[in-house]
Amino acid sequence: MKKIQFLGLSLMALGALGALAARAPNAVADDAEAGPVKASAPIQRVFVPDGFDDNDNVEVILHGHFPNSCMKSGPVEFDVNRDLRVISIRSEVYVYSPDACLQVEIPFIQKVSLGNLEEGVWKIEVGGNLRRQPLPLVVRHAKSAAPDEVLYAPVEDVLLLPEPQGDGHRVVVSGQWPQASAGKCFELVRIESYLGKDHSLVVLPIAELKNEGECKSSDVRRRVFSSSAPVAEKLPQDVLVHVRVLNGESLNKFFE
Repeated sequence: MKKIQFLGLSLMALGALGALAARAPNAVADDAEAGPVKASAPIQRVFVPDGFDDNDNVEVILHGHFPNSCMKSGPVEFDVNRDLRVISIRSEVYVYSPDACLQVEIPFIQKVSLGNLEEGVWKIEVGGNLRRQPLPLVVRHAKSAAPDEVLYAPVEDVLLLPEPQGDGHRVVVSGQWPQASAGKCFELVRIESYLGKDHSLVVLPIAELKNEGECKSSDVRRRVFSSSAPVAEKLPQDVLVHVRVLNGESLNKFFE
């Protein structure tokens, strides 16, 4: 009787081992499919563009380099302390399995939209790997209740090119106008730019909506635009180009 009982227990043990062996490949697959882990973003520069009013969507731009292709941009969170006028920003990345990574530095930009902030001087703190003093953010009082003091063009792309002659630069903006009313047209009248204290080049593509008598014959039909203007100031080796656009946000590109 004891031999039969022992044999039964042995068969049960073998069955359990077989079940574990059958599940082992699935266990490995489950680990592989667990997804990436979160880590602090390798932020190297923080840009606080100038010129925001208290009726703007205030923005801060984060820039850095991923050490390889196994990092991807993740969520950005922030806290606004209106009593102390301090904004704390936390940026994260997704880190994937290093089995098949390209060992190359990959630049990235994260735009942090802070919404409307009251007039005054704020402090920007960025946590994670970046350790530095808080940066000042100046929010001015809006001169009117309009979204912007001028009409900005709906820029979709920007380039920063060296001048063919000399050591200056030229900024090139392009995009597509929205559908205007019958007989009216949009026109990009001028491109203003200035270099901020944080080495960001703020670009203001100023447009106007014109009546039929002021439109060129082709302007009524043509909605795609491209225009350029020289940059008056000498630029640093690395610069963020921050373009204000029609939808109230911005277009940002980092040039190295």
